[in-house]
Amino acid sequence: MDPAYLWLDAIGVPRDQVQPSQRQGSQSIRTQVRNDILDGVFQPEPTLAKLVEADVDLTEVAWSGSAVSNLPGGIMVVRDGFREDNPELTKAILEKHVKATEFLTNRPGDAASIVSDTFGEGLSTSLAETALGKKTAGFITDPRPITEGLNALGEIMAENGVSSESVPANEIVDPSLYVDVA
Repeated sequence: MDPAYLWLDAIGVPRDQVQPSQRQGSQSIRTQVRNDILDGVFQPEPTLAKLVEADVDLTEVAWSGSAVSNLPGGIMVVRDGFREDNPELTKAILEKHVKATEFLTNRPGDAASIVSDTFGEGLSTSLAETALGKKTAGFITDPRPITEGLNALGEIMAENGVSSESVPANEIVDPSLYVDVA
């Protein structure tokens, strides 16, 4: 099943009104929207900000956060085996992730400049700053606030046959790692 259907179902958009296609880059999306081939898009940032900057006529209809609350724009993950074999390295990586997330939150202008420098010509500083200012860029490191959202997402996935059963958040995230570095 196409993941787009999960969000459409969650916000009450009838499936017969939508035909999802494969994820594509911003240039392809821009061309398809301008040529009336594509009517809408599910995309993360900075792709949406790039489309708006390119004067693609799009209106935000729904945000995934309206169906499932407290889902972050990004989260750090490690395999259980890696974490068990390398507890100090895992902790050091998480400490850096916490600092980077705080930097994104507290100094978005400076972070946008760094992101732009990293991506080069494809992402200007102003575009990166616009993308970082969107609600979809809500980066967090503490997994506790996302537990409710992950539980809801697990239920949506199980109800729609993506998984055989709902996987509870406590089987996906381990808040003890955050407590060690907070």
